[in-house]
Amino acid sequence: MTDLPDSTRWQLWIVAFGFFMQSLDTTIVNTALPSMAQSLGESPLHMHMVIVSYVLTVAVMLPASGWLADKVGVRNIFFTAIVLFTLGSLFCALSGTLNELLLARALQGVGGAMMVPVGRLTVMKIVPREQYMAAMTFVTLPGQVGPLLGPALGGLLVEYASWHWIFLINIPVGIIGAIATLMLMPNYTMQTRRFDLSGFLLLAVGMAVLTLALDGSKGTGFSPLAIAGLVAVGVVALVLYLLHAQNNNRALFSLKLFRTRTFSLGLSLVTLLFMTTALLGWYYVLPFVLFLQGMVNSTRFSSMNTLTLKDLPDNLASSGNSLLSMIMQLSMSIGVTIAGLLLGLFGSQHVSVDSGTTQTVFMYTWLSMAFIIALPAFVFARVPSDTHQNVAISRRKRSAQ
Repeated sequence: MTDLPDSTRWQLWIVAFGFFMQSLDTTIVNTALPSMAQSLGESPLHMHMVIVSYVLTVAVMLPASGWLADKVGVRNIFFTAIVLFTLGSLFCALSGTLNELLLARALQGVGGAMMVPVGRLTVMKIVPREQYMAAMTFVTLPGQVGPLLGPALGGLLVEYASWHWIFLINIPVGIIGAIATLMLMPNYTMQTRRFDLSGFLLLAVGMAVLTLALDGSKGTGFSPLAIAGLVAVGVVALVLYLLHAQNNNRALFSLKLFRTRTFSLGLSLVTLLFMTTALLGWYYVLPFVLFLQGMVNSTRFSSMNTLTLKDLPDNLASSGNSLLSMIMQLSMSIGVTIAGLLLGLFGSQHVSVDSGTTQTVFMYTWLSMAFIIALPAFVFARVPSDTHQNVAISRRKRSAQ
């Protein structure tokens, strides 16, 4: 990327900055939940809704992000995403009740839902195709640093200041990012079809209900029957969308996306990768195992994030990018749920809860996870060995046809 113009390098820094903001928020809030509960006079059991409100909003807004970027322009949407995320952070810090905090987190979620997919789309627009993979690796690295810094930074802010500062810290950073976006980022637009409202509603319902069932069940106290009902509703909504998209030229996500081999394989890989990342967790493993797994996941994530989108034609880039973000969102929730199910399944086989029993339960869980973690290798094996080469040439050939 050394031969890129200075303006393009600055634009990549802006996108990387947005990735970092969004990923940092996913972990920094968790450490402050007990302090928030005490300050707001709420039970700690209710505070999980602070996470769920954000996740649900992201799930609902993700399907529309690509269409909005094409219609209004990547700069305008990326700027709006940073502004909404920053305003949401301010309102979170000013919240005096749990309901106010939940509304502010929802506003944050609207910005967070657009920041990452529109950032990826921006890279596809501003960087020559032969340098796309290197550019995507560059902008995704800060997104992997954010979750590492989040718990430590959140703990420091809560310990030496107050929980409000985990949100206030976003404000000066967001202002700088918004100004830089307006000044430096080009506003690429693309001719769009009329918005597929029916498809959006089906996807929004499917994403929201599945996310609530998989990720929100820990804090809502739903019965197993209610969770099963939510999963059924979510799956039905997504199946109805597939039927809706089959013969609809205005579909939000065209089924033509899956004709691109690297995209289809990439979606399979990201599902497995994000599930296993969620399964691994951060609390019950030795630091050395975490270090090794972190290196492996970093390599797989960078490869997946670049290869998945590189072969998509330009007219499908936005919708494919949004669909990739949706799959990431759902697969993380699925991974957390599977981890809980495995622990519950093996734990139910033991009556006592002494340290030896706990170690045995985790051992069986890890053995089960080892099989799941190996699955992405079979997906990668189907990717052609020359996929990384001649990106620009393949693009030009496809455009000429």
